[in-house]
Amino acid sequence: MQFTGIEELDIKIFSLLGPCDLMRSCLVSRSWCRFVTGHPFMRDLVLEMVNVANTGVRFTNQHPDCALLVRALKYAPRINCLSEAVKASSHHHEEEGYDNISNTVHDFMLTGPWMSRGRSGSSGTEWLMYKLNELSLVGSIKIYLEPTYPSLPVSPVYGARFVRFIFGDVSEEDVFSATFTTPLFPMTHNRAQKFSLEKPLICINKFLVVEFHEPVLSVGGLYHMGVSYIRVKGRDLGSSFRRTFVSPTGDVVLQATTYLDPKVKSELDLLAARLRVGDDVQIPKLVGFLNDENNV
Repeated sequence: MQFTGIEELDIKIFSLLGPCDLMRSCLVSRSWCRFVTGHPFMRDLVLEMVNVANTGVRFTNQHPDCALLVRALKYAPRINCLSEAVKASSHHHEEEGYDNISNTVHDFMLTGPWMSRGRSGSSGTEWLMYKLNELSLVGSIKIYLEPTYPSLPVSPVYGARFVRFIFGDVSEEDVFSATFTTPLFPMTHNRAQKFSLEKPLICINKFLVVEFHEPVLSVGGLYHMGVSYIRVKGRDLGSSFRRTFVSPTGDVVLQATTYLDPKVKSELDLLAARLRVGDDVQIPKLVGFLNDENNV
């Protein structure tokens, strides 16, 4: 099969293809494969689908790695991308040495929620800082605010008028520098609120700051912020990629650890986990899966 002979037109045509069509076009002939892999079609497609919290991301094998990333966007394992709590702007019981921000990483109550120190006015901000998993694809953040009276089915919450999410790095001197910031999201009086990013965000060794603006509830003449639990919903890119090094320009270079389709890999991991606990029902399914030549 021949091209049009006009390179600009060929590039325009192939730039309109989706990821599956680009991969299939590589199988047509050697000349098609050289043309597709010799141009950044797949990389440009990935950058249209996601945002990147780092200065830049490069791949050791650009075309197949970007194709793998496209599949990972949909089929990589779903996880809570929070790794650990780091610190907060203030604590309600600061003099007693409480550090209840650690409790906000879990969906069960340990010793109590995080509460900010009371302030006399409704202006100002409070923030919580977290460390994310090494290789994360963040899609949304869900915040469970602390109600004033947890025992009551309906009660006001210690909320704020706005919230925004800041992704960035922490230096050796413990200085935070932002690399990606969302706009301000208005908050409601609901206890659980979900905030979705415009596009999934690739985060490599990043920290997240949840910044609350203008607390709205006054108790005893003081304004507080209260959070029970924060969940950063996303996918685990570490199941398919690993970070190799950082280039002099600041770009993070990723390398695929396996080219097994993330959808197939997730199914195999699930079956393997069930087999480890002695789930005999799944053994015939696994045998049938491995015997199917379409999955090899």
